[in-house]
Amino acid sequence: MDNVREFLKWPVETVPGWAAVWPTAVGYHDCRLNRNLTGPDFYCPHLMARGRVRFEYGAGTAAVLGAGEMFACFPGMPFGFEQQTGDVLCYWVRVAGHLVREFVCGMGFSVERPYLRAKDPRTVERCFEGLLALATHYDAGADMEAAAALHRMAGAAGYVPGPPPEHRSLAGRVRAFMEQELDRGLNIDQISRAFGVSRSTLFLHVKREYRRSPIQVLAELRMARARALLVETALPVSEVARMCGYADPLHFSREFARRQGAAPTAFRRGSAARDKGRKGTRKAEESLARP
Repeated sequence: MDNVREFLKWPVETVPGWAAVWPTAVGYHDCRLNRNLTGPDFYCPHLMARGRVRFEYGAGTAAVLGAGEMFACFPGMPFGFEQQTGDVLCYWVRVAGHLVREFVCGMGFSVERPYLRAKDPRTVERCFEGLLALATHYDAGADMEAAAALHRMAGAAGYVPGPPPEHRSLAGRVRAFMEQELDRGLNIDQISRAFGVSRSTLFLHVKREYRRSPIQVLAELRMARARALLVETALPVSEVARMCGYADPLHFSREFARRQGAAPTAFRRGSAARDKGRKGTRKAEESLARP
């Protein structure tokens, strides 16, 4: 490759109904210094084909990765990377679909540890090269071939099997869908329609499994994401609200204060102060422990 950077948008923008996961863009770059403190709004697995890179994620955790290793970006997860050697080539693919989170986590990635060593790096690389070729020379069969390439990639990365979606309970699938689509601000009627069931049927299934109503489950998921974003990022409260599905930041702030006992900004300050106090305590304990 003569260039060290390529971005190809997938020719078909709408995820087809038959696809559980779908490429929306594919490319490669040389991992020059790049930091995204707010986190992306998409899932994006990467493969290091050559060179070494320092990959930072979350609240500043870092790992140095080399050829054959992979990392993934998750929605809302701050990340950054920087070359550690001069000759770097890193492939990437943005993916979407109603099971995209399950797909990326099934590859072996998690928010807590979003990197791994590929089981079969050469096959993963061939899958990336195939996706690039399909996006460049798109034809009628490209969509099916792209879906197949993504699943081959998952297997070569180190696929971790989970319960098949059809074997999961309706309530479990609904909860996973709620979490995946939080930023869309969907209401219970829209969620019911997405699963082709009535609101009352949805209520019965969710209540039976989680001992809480769908509205309560959705609210808890929103609050959990809000707490994580307030503690782990410097995002404005308005952006935290949007990523948790609230169109009105004032409504989000009132709801957060009602449920958490503190406004978002106060919660963030309190968390920072507690973290600083814990670090100070550890430092004092370490100094006392020295001979």
